[in-house]
Amino acid sequence: IETGMSLLNHAVDKMGGDTPGLAFPLVLAWRAGVLRLTGNYERSIVESVRILEEMNAYATHSQEQLEILALLHKNIGVCHSMRERLDMAIQPLEQACQYYERAGDEIGAAVARMDLATNYMNMGRLTLAQTSFESVAPIWRQLEHRQNLALVLNNLGVLSHLKGKLVEGLEM
Repeated sequence: IETGMSLLNHAVDKMGGDTPGLAFPLVLAWRAGVLRLTGNYERSIVESVRILEEMNAYATHSQEQLEILALLHKNIGVCHSMRERLDMAIQPLEQACQYYERAGDEIGAAVARMDLATNYMNMGRLTLAQTSFESVAPIWRQLEHRQNLALVLNNLGVLSHLKGKLVEGLEM
């Protein structure tokens, strides 16, 4: 991760804010994501919000812009979740799902929806968590992505158990 951050910082220094197009905001978004992965949640949120504010200058939303917006919102939401500010995580995670869906990124949307579902589960909003997990299970089945499908099915089983539906939980 340190090498990746060093390379991203080098790219930011070389590109500067005058780089045309979306390459610069994308590199900044990746750097904010690496900050999150290293546990620097507050700085990651600050950088993500700053990039979002700069991206508001774009009048239209191309697929690439939508992907960057989704990445930034997901990053903010996950950072709030990691800081146990679960209520503050909901809106950015929902926005991430919407941006990924608008961009046609089914996998990005499914991953963001799993983050949202986990957040709901940790908040005790079990019905919302279940609905969110159930919405992504068919995607992981279709893609034969066994790891994410296993995570979803496990969480659906845990939710059934938490709701007192033990037999249903065992069937997951």
